[in-house]
Amino acid sequence: MRESSMNSITNNRALLVGVGADLPSTVTDAEGLTKILTDPSRCQYPPANVAVLTEGNAARDRVLAALDALATPAVADATVLIYYSGHGYRVTSSVGENYYLMTHGYDLARLYQTAISGREWADRLAAIPAKRLLLLLDCCHAGGLTAERTKAVGLTFAKAPLPPEAEALFTRGQGRIRIASSRADEFSLAGTPYSLFTRALIESLSGQGVARQDGYVRALDLALHAREKVPQWSGQRQTPIVDVEAADNFVVAYYAAGAKSPLPLDLPPVDPEEVARLNDLAGAAAATTRASVIGGGAIAQGRGAQAAGERGVVIGGSVDRATIITGDRIDTGGGAFIGGNVNTGGGTFVGHDQYNTIPGPPDVGLAELRALVAELGRLLRQAKLPADIGEIVESDFKQIERQVEQDAPKGAIVKSRLGSLKELLSGAETATGLGERIVAVLGKAAQLAGLLFP
Repeated sequence: MRESSMNSITNNRALLVGVGADLPSTVTDAEGLTKILTDPSRCQYPPANVAVLTEGNAARDRVLAALDALATPAVADATVLIYYSGHGYRVTSSVGENYYLMTHGYDLARLYQTAISGREWADRLAAIPAKRLLLLLDCCHAGGLTAERTKAVGLTFAKAPLPPEAEALFTRGQGRIRIASSRADEFSLAGTPYSLFTRALIESLSGQGVARQDGYVRALDLALHAREKVPQWSGQRQTPIVDVEAADNFVVAYYAAGAKSPLPLDLPPVDPEEVARLNDLAGAAAATTRASVIGGGAIAQGRGAQAAGERGVVIGGSVDRATIITGDRIDTGGGAFIGGNVNTGGGTFVGHDQYNTIPGPPDVGLAELRALVAELGRLLRQAKLPADIGEIVESDFKQIERQVEQDAPKGAIVKSRLGSLKELLSGAETATGLGERIVAVLGKAAQLAGLLFP
């Protein structure tokens, strides 16, 4: 068995793409993965079998050529790992909707010539004859397209984790697994020295968090480690997603050149303040500076700078704590709402403004949520899910269960994990045909959690 696995690993192929340009950290990410995959003391991928495309080499034609090079009978018995770090967008124009992976040097006016469409991407993946294909997508990081740039060409961009044309490749199972860095409504956050998602991949490839310390890292080791660590590091702002329906949990690499004891990684600990700074989650993007709130308008703090005026004037409105996502302070040019106190300090206060603090979840609501979670647990045990998807479902459900048992649950964790379970279980096959009932209970629980934890 050891000899067979060794032969397979030495024939493995990898294509790693870091587009660079407006996302310089993608280059570091691709290079970091390359280093651990080709490390002779770790993953042992032959360097000749690893193609790394960054910056100018990550242009459309070069990426397509590298994908075409994998469509060869020589990889039929190999595992192929494809990693892309950059922008993935669903683009809406006057003629319809298309998906694009933005390659280096993309031009918004000529996307069909300078980026890779969803159909082109799907066709290239389908042509790869490898029995085992692992697709890792880190899309998209902080920064990217501005409203001014997209408006100029009459296009609307929405982040999308996978081309819809390629989804069928990863739902038919049997050796096709896709792991994406985040859900469609989330950002993939940068870190030091790697993005949070890529860091989790590198840790797993070094043997951290593997289910079995037998010398091998498997596809689900990567998925489960990312789903555990990334939400933790990001403060529940980012949740990786995985397509594993009916797929084999295949070996991806050695983690210590065949030895069973993982080697230590020389990586600094994740610093939440550094993550917030790098991704503009605190500071300018999380504060409204000299803004005006007029007539009941609410300010939601989050990514992207908020509207600003020279001096803040708050007139007849209310600032509701439920809408302030990051931080509790609004600077009105001298006056501030801080913890319910009003200090004008040079600003102007007019009307009946108030700071509404949303109380913690009422006992009756929490009791109802606990009952729904208990029912969900019973249904999941009866459903007899396939082992591959079952491991991930069990991990997410246990986190929900632990939280709702507490007097003061962390709402962000509950809502994030319920959302992940809905994505995983929507349309999933269950041994006892309980799929629709499970999704219905999940929907009720998610709705209640949204009310309890605004």
